[in-house]
Amino acid sequence: MAPDADPRPLAGRRVVVCRAEGDAGPLAAALRQQGAVPVLVPLLVRADPADGGAALREAVAHLDRYAWVAVTSAAGAEALLAALASAAGGAPVGWPAQVRVAAVGPATAEALRRAGVEPHLVPATATAADLAAAFPPAPPDPEAGRVLAPLAELAGDDLVAGLRARGWVVDRVDAYRLADLPPPAPGAPLPDGLTGADAVAFTSPSVVDRFCDRFGPALVPPVAACIGPRTADRAHQRGLGGLVTADDHTTTGLVAALTAALT
Repeated sequence: MAPDADPRPLAGRRVVVCRAEGDAGPLAAALRQQGAVPVLVPLLVRADPADGGAALREAVAHLDRYAWVAVTSAAGAEALLAALASAAGGAPVGWPAQVRVAAVGPATAEALRRAGVEPHLVPATATAADLAAAFPPAPPDPEAGRVLAPLAELAGDDLVAGLRARGWVVDRVDAYRLADLPPPAPGAPLPDGLTGADAVAFTSPSVVDRFCDRFGPALVPPVAACIGPRTADRAHQRGLGGLVTADDHTTTGLVAALTAALT
């Protein structure tokens, strides 16, 4: 090896990152730490839900009626905290002491901690189904067993179904939605670095669909790393090859899967 060669495991590897616009920072930073060159190709942008956030504001106004709040993404945590801050007129978030908080994984937990809200429950595996399974049994009184679930508009039912199966009463509200970015103009060049990239990081089934619909399966790099089994299932359904799935369904796990596949 040349004396000045980069010893990091992903040195010089180009990895396509398709997270929603403004949400790619943590994954891109983790890839750079391993020597990779992130190719940012946002396909979505975070936006208010169809009701403009009315259901979330109503839930936040009566937050003390809930025993738990279950949050399944950093974006959901940020929308919840923004609604709390708005209700408080911009004052620091005041979290009711009797309301416990569950976070799906470390990134979601960290988003809550930045606002001074410490999660009471973070499952070992970062999926919505595992979050539901980690909950304690519901109390006999339904009003004492109510859970607020601020989710993405098109999020799956794993969390809600899992909690209801354990006896909890769940109020699901749309906290945000992921909207498509406008398509490129006809004849516009492909994003810089996309052609010939070594790998792509898929963080949700919707990102798999939008990448394939916009660029076609032929432009999917040789390695397609999926953050979890639902994302991998969608990639398989779209006929993609070179699939690897993160054992730990987090940004760290996704980078680990890419490192293993590319080295």
